[in-house]
Amino acid sequence: MSFFENKNGDVDGGKVTFFVFLAVMGVVLFFILIGTMFYTVGPGTVGVTFDPFSGGVSQRILQPGFGIKAPWVSIYTYNARLQEYTMSMSETEGQVKGNDSVFVVARDGITLQLDCTIWYKIDELRAPDILRTIGVEGQYQVNLVRPAIRNAITDVASTRDAGDIYGAGRESTSSQMFASLRDNLQSKFITVEKFMLRGAKPPAELTTAINEKMAAQQAAQKMEYTLQSARLEKDRKVIEAQGIADANKIISTSLTPQYLDWYWLEGLKTNAGSHVVYMMDSKGPLPLFKNIDQPIPVTP
Repeated sequence: MSFFENKNGDVDGGKVTFFVFLAVMGVVLFFILIGTMFYTVGPGTVGVTFDPFSGGVSQRILQPGFGIKAPWVSIYTYNARLQEYTMSMSETEGQVKGNDSVFVVARDGITLQLDCTIWYKIDELRAPDILRTIGVEGQYQVNLVRPAIRNAITDVASTRDAGDIYGAGRESTSSQMFASLRDNLQSKFITVEKFMLRGAKPPAELTTAINEKMAAQQAAQKMEYTLQSARLEKDRKVIEAQGIADANKIISTSLTPQYLDWYWLEGLKTNAGSHVVYMMDSKGPLPLFKNIDQPIPVTP
C-alpha cells in the first residue's frame, strides 16, 4: 500500500490535494527566493547594501548595473545626479513634498516671503553615511535639505534690512545665503552647486507704502519739472523784453534829423511814379506825404 492509498487500497484524494498544494507553494517560494537574489542599480544612481547578519550598512558602493545578493540583503539606491529643490508657494512637477515659501523677519522687523531654488548632488562615496545617519532617498531631502535651506535663509535675513533683501542688495544677500547653505550641507555629504533667490515679496501694507512713496516722488519730480519750465519761460521772456528795450533804446538814440531826412529821401525813391501829395509842415523840416491812390473821404 502506497502513501496515497487508504486502508481499502483506494487513492486518498485529500492527501493528493495536500501534496499538490505543497509542491505549488514550493515552486512559488523558489521563484520568489530567486527574485530576491538579483538586483539592478539604474543609471545615474548608486547602491548601498544593508546586511543584518554582517554588521548592517556596508561601505561598499554599488555602481549601475546588474548583480546577485543574498536574499536577506537589502539594496538602497540614491540619485547621484544634479538635483533641484524648490521652496515656493506653487508646486513644481516632480518636486518632493515640502514646497512652501520661507517667511523671514528682516533686521528692521519687516516680514518677507521668499522663494528659492537650489541645485545640489550627494557625495557618491558617502552614500552609506547618508543611509546610516540621515535616511534613504526621498527622506534626506525632507529631513535635511529643506530644513537647511530654511535655516540659511532665516539666519542671513535676520542680519539684513528688508530693502537689502528685495532691493539693491538682493544679489549679495543671495550670495551670503548660498555660502551659509553650502557650508552647512557640505558636512552632511551634500554639495550645493547653485542657489537662486527667486522672489522676495514684502507684505501688502509695505507694498502699498512703497507704491505711495514712488507716486509721491513722481509727483514731486513732475512739479519740479513744471516749476523749472516756468522759470525757464520767465527767463526767456525777461531776456526777450530786455532785448526789445535795448533795441528801442538804440533806435531812439539813432533818430537824428539827418537820419530822418535820409529816410524821407529814400521814401521818395520808393514811391516814384505814384500819386503822392506832399504837404509841408511849418513846424518841421520834413514834408508830410500821403498816398492819394486811396479815395479821400469827403465831408458833406
